[in-house]
Amino acid sequence: MVIQMSDNGQGIPQDVLESLGKPFYTTKEKGTGVGIPLCKKIMEEHDGIFNIESSTGEGTVITVAFPLSDKEA
Repeated sequence: MVIQMSDNGQGIPQDVLESLGKPFYTTKEKGTGVGIPLCKKIMEEHDGIFNIESSTGEGTVITVAFPLSDKEA
């Protein structure tokens, strides 16, 4: 299952994009920097994918994907 969210906003600068997965990295004055790293960790523990692609001036695309189980319910 793949969920993809996109916008046509200002995009994320490359230096910020490279740091987004680092624990405690934040661009907010009162942020903690645990949101994206925690999401990535949860996704990876369930064999999922959490990916952010962004281009300055073009917007951002966030993709989350989980493998579908082939087990019968």
